[in-house]
Amino acid sequence: MFSEKELNFVLGGAAGVVRQVPTAWLRVTGPDAAVFLQGQCTQELRGLAAGRATWALWLSIKGKVLGESLILREQTAGDAEGAWWLWSAHTTGEVLRARLEEFIIADDVTVEDVGATGGWEQVTLAGEGAAAWVGEVPVEGAWVAFRGGYLFAGRRSQPSTWEWLRPTGGGVAGPAGLAELRSEELVRARIAAGVPAIPGEFGPEDLPQEAGLEAVAISFTKGCYLGQEVMARL
Repeated sequence: MFSEKELNFVLGGAAGVVRQVPTAWLRVTGPDAAVFLQGQCTQELRGLAAGRATWALWLSIKGKVLGESLILREQTAGDAEGAWWLWSAHTTGEVLRARLEEFIIADDVTVEDVGATGGWEQVTLAGEGAAAWVGEVPVEGAWVAFRGGYLFAGRRSQPSTWEWLRPTGGGVAGPAGLAELRSEELVRARIAAGVPAIPGEFGPEDLPQEAGLEAVAISFTKGCYLGQEVMARL
């Protein structure tokens, strides 16, 4: 049974915040990082400009779903390589890092599970009041620098939540004036929106098409990537 606060949150009318350690927050760098990631995930990364982000799946060679993440592109003036950030609400950093490092052979790529260091906090902002508190929210497919961290739309519910990844101990004030929600309320909102938790509810035994994920997380025009041959035949 939903409480009144929980029901309002699920329906998108309440404003609230949930603070957690990031489930997955990885930083990928190196001269070969862009080419390496392009050959591993289901989305087209070529042409993804700094400040942009895209949802992607990480598949097995048989096309089964091992994980999912948002991929953020960060690049500053004078930095040709930049960095790639991977965030997920459900696929752990351990799983994503293992999936990537399994296929790093001669590639000059470094994968850091920065979320596991204890130096980052994930602040999930929900509801209309949350967007007002943020001010100018990022457009779809983008992220913005926000109060010393990174702000982007999270794939948890409809309407969307906002995810603020921020370093801890940086002296930056957290959200004030928003109700503290429980993580269970995020789960209920996700279920109400029909968003599967990957890989807990939908994973290594499943193809993306079985959950309709091809519409939001797969490019059918990009070149080869792990699992691509299976996707092309379906």
